Amino acid sequence: MNDYHIYLINTSSEDLMKLTNLRHKTQQGFTLLELLIVLMIIALLAGFVGPKLFSQVD
Repeated sequence: MNDYHIYLINTSSEDLMKLTNLRHKTQQGFTLLELLIVLMIIALLAGFVGPKLFSQVD
């Protein structure tokens, strides 16, 4: 853990900017699998909660 702090102290601000820019370029959004999993979870929750809510409407 101490080596990491020493490394950050010894790096220039240009090196840190390059590192953050590289991180932003590699991950720009969600994958299709991640979106499908989230949609599946929402659909399952709606399937359980929806009928209970709509059956109570008078």
